[in-house]
Amino acid sequence: MAKSGKSGAKRPLLGRIGKVVIFAAILLTVASVAVYVKADGELLFAPQSLLVTDITQLSRTQVREVRRPRSTEDIVQLLKAHRGPVSIGGSRASMGGQIAERDSLHLDMRGYNRIVHVDPEHKRITVQSGATWRDLQDALDPHELSVKIMQTYSNFTVGGSMSVNAHGRYMGAGPVVGSVEHFQLITASGELKEVSRTENSELFFGVIGGYGGLGVIGEVTLDVVENSHVARTTTVLPAEDYGEYFAKNIRNDSSVIFQNADLHPPDFLSARSISWRKTQAPLTNQERLIARGQSYPLTSRLINDTVNFPFGFALRRHILEPIFYAQDLVTTRNHEASYDVHELEPKSRLESTFVLREYFVPTSRYREFLPKMRAIFEHYEPKIVNVSVRYATADPGTLLAWARGETFAFVVYYEQGTDAQAIAQVGEWSRALVDAVLEVGGTYYLPYQNHPTREQFLRAYPRANEFFDLKRRLDPELRFQNSLLSRYAPSPRAVREAALAKHDYREKPEGRTLLTVPEWYLVWNPGEYVEHLESGRPPDAFPFAESVREYWSLYKKMRSAHDGVYPEDGEYMTTLRVIGVSTSVEYLLKAAYENSLGRLFRNLGSGTASPEDRTIGAAHRAYSTFIYDEPWYAFQFLPHVKKVWQEPFLGSNFLRRTERKLFFSTEFLLKALYASLLGWAAETAYGPGEERVQLVVHRPLTSDAPPSAPLPARARELYRLPSGESVLELPRWREFSEIVPLLSASGYEFINIAGNDNIVVSVREGGTKPFAVASAHKLANSRVLSNSSQRRSVWWVPVSNLSTFLREATKQGHKLEHVYDY
Repeated sequence: MAKSGKSGAKRPLLGRIGKVVIFAAILLTVASVAVYVKADGELLFAPQSLLVTDITQLSRTQVREVRRPRSTEDIVQLLKAHRGPVSIGGSRASMGGQIAERDSLHLDMRGYNRIVHVDPEHKRITVQSGATWRDLQDALDPHELSVKIMQTYSNFTVGGSMSVNAHGRYMGAGPVVGSVEHFQLITASGELKEVSRTENSELFFGVIGGYGGLGVIGEVTLDVVENSHVARTTTVLPAEDYGEYFAKNIRNDSSVIFQNADLHPPDFLSARSISWRKTQAPLTNQERLIARGQSYPLTSRLINDTVNFPFGFALRRHILEPIFYAQDLVTTRNHEASYDVHELEPKSRLESTFVLREYFVPTSRYREFLPKMRAIFEHYEPKIVNVSVRYATADPGTLLAWARGETFAFVVYYEQGTDAQAIAQVGEWSRALVDAVLEVGGTYYLPYQNHPTREQFLRAYPRANEFFDLKRRLDPELRFQNSLLSRYAPSPRAVREAALAKHDYREKPEGRTLLTVPEWYLVWNPGEYVEHLESGRPPDAFPFAESVREYWSLYKKMRSAHDGVYPEDGEYMTTLRVIGVSTSVEYLLKAAYENSLGRLFRNLGSGTASPEDRTIGAAHRAYSTFIYDEPWYAFQFLPHVKKVWQEPFLGSNFLRRTERKLFFSTEFLLKALYASLLGWAAETAYGPGEERVQLVVHRPLTSDAPPSAPLPARARELYRLPSGESVLELPRWREFSEIVPLLSASGYEFINIAGNDNIVVSVREGGTKPFAVASAHKLANSRVLSNSSQRRSVWWVPVSNLSTFLREATKQGHKLEHVYDY
């Protein structure tokens, strides 16, 4: 009986060809990956540098510009030169966006940190507001002086602490306003004001606790006190008894320097009261200040395990705390005040993060609030790590005072997820706690996530409208902004966005403006190929492999610019990889063919252009023009194949003409097949062909264009906002890039495009002098392969600067290539 598979049987020819095709496809795919790996991916400018975030990593704000002033004059000049919104940040410890505003000039005050003068005789120190408390401690400790009031941790800046009117564990000291002698304030107009309790007193009580809403704090003079030895004592007691214990044993004890009570989670039924009293006893710890720059892996691990380990809280309460507090400890006031906040830093904040909230309760209502807090924690089950209770005396009169009498601060430290659902859940229990604290006549602290409603805010801060009235007088254009101010006293941006929401204004993800750049390169490159052919150069001289490299270079650069700033866009990234690999395979095949058989047949010909060359060039021109406006897969390839075969078959250059017909037909037939098979991927990338883009514009009265000048064709006004700004709708792609410069030339300024503050623009540069402009950042350069005298530059442009950018490009003699409309 014959065997089913004879070793000597011939394999079908089709099977052999199929294996060759598969092998070639694998080889070309590997080659395209090799080109990708070698492609340059270095950005000239990283948008990540404009991303301002806080210590929790929950609030991420893309600003227009970050500047780090080093002198008061720097601040004055920056404010005078910039006309848009301004935000101010120090150590960025506030946790709800209080340090930033979208599309703002962000002043990073950490470079404004000089110790100006130490006055031991009068016990005062003058510093620039960006100095940290640790900077002050380093300057004061040699004089045996100490900070009077500050937070527990020394990393925060003086200006930031003043802006939130911070407090710490200092017994009987109240908020930080109690230590401020006087300070400078730089207003929105760049005016420098001297501020104290007697000079510009309204500003004194508005700026302190004003969250940067009235101006920039300049140099500050603070009262300081003597450094001293302090000894620690602790007492464990029922949590409900702490209020009475404090009143009887601590409140009137003038020797107490630091004091707080830690309520034990998860039931908060017991508390450990911790007091540091002034003493003449010798030091048991000889270290003057905690060393800077230490790592705290053990502390971080213990915090994480305490909240996540099944018996973590019991381990902490019954074993770790007794061991930790068993030792009698005598140290200096400065040492106890020099803690580094990095000891709380978790290993990662990617999926979860550790956050604070704080609630202020009148001391007389402590016992009433405690069970309310317990009930809310039991109901919502947040991951509470610790609740610390601290005492503060009454605020002397700041407009946004949180201590209107003797107050216990309940400082809640907890772990939460970083996803939207987790943030929303925190908002629920936080608002419940705000209601509970308002019921007992208390308030809540503002440096944290802005979950409370506007009604809760106004109940908690009854003088808020006085503050906002002062802001309108001092900052009439409302330039100083951040998320807190914008939420509770809507900024021009917030008012605009609310009006747009009523009209269902169509927004697009801003990150797409970056990701569309490599995709659009596959529009520019076919055009460059046509320019190459029309210049009379042969197909085999076109740099196909370099085109592949340019695509992957732009892909790597734009992805680098996108990642870490915008949410992951997996579907779009998959599309870019698919079209990148397929284009790489196509171009590498063409390079291999044109530089072998193609060149051979060209040399066999006469060297003159044939009718087939002209027909093929026209087909490529039609294709390159079509894909500027329509999805590539909608192009009709087959009619062009038919057309090339309508050219006379016989005649001069027969071999070359026939070879061109066969090669062109194979290319366009394969493209037609590929378009039908992978149309879904291209549909994802390009979107509907008739989609339009909405944008907000305004036309200043100073515009040189006639006030009644009509809009460009295909642009239409949808409606006007109460502020007088217009909402327009434009077609996408080629027409968008044509109409936007026309609007700019007509005097229009752009407010936002599809809800976004930034957009990518590419320019074709000519001549020897490169395009230079201060209103945007150059992301990358890319070669124009068909014309060595030109360069393509890709720019990150604030939408509010787009008109200036376009006018400057025209003025310098460069050509706008494309505005990447998301």
